[in-house]
This record gives sequence, structure tokens and C-alpha cells, in this order.
Amino acid sequence: MELSKILSVATAPAQHRYESAELLSFMDRFIDDPIALRKLKFIWRESGIQSKHSVLPDFKEGHVGRLFTDLASQPTTKARMDIFESESL
Repeated sequence: MELSKILSVATAPAQHRYESAELLSFMDRFIDDPIALRKLKFIWRESGIQSKHSVLPDFKEGHVGRLFTDLASQPTTKARMDIFESESL
């Protein structure tokens, strides 16, 4: 009996593409600490990353999110992993 083989491994960008400015604007609403926000903006700017992809439409202006449901709470690791598991298969 022949064993199973992995023939290839590949990745594909997620459905929703966000420009850095969109994501920073989103994070601006969730990060209350001005020092932490300043550091995030610095790191993002220096990274050279211009866009990112996500399976979630959460980061579009005015969209009701699956993870970020309100400004008062942040998603748990379990909530993030549940979405990752359902979207990655």
C-alpha cells in the first residue's frame, strides 16, 4: 500500500484587501493609549507594508465586525482561533 503524499503547499491572499491607512484609522478607534497608538503608527510606517489581506470585512468603515463588535471590548484568542479554523479549511 502506498502512503499519502503532500504534492504542494500554497497560500492565497484573503478576500478583503486593506490599505495601511484604513487599518491605522480602524486601530485609532480601538487604542485608547496615545503612546501605544504612536508606537503602532511608527512601526507600521517603518515596516514598509502598504496593504494587508484578511478574511474579515471588519476593518471597513461602518461595517459591523465579526471580531471587533464594539469599541469597549477586544476579541479573545478563542474567538480569533474559531474564525481562523472555519476560514482556513
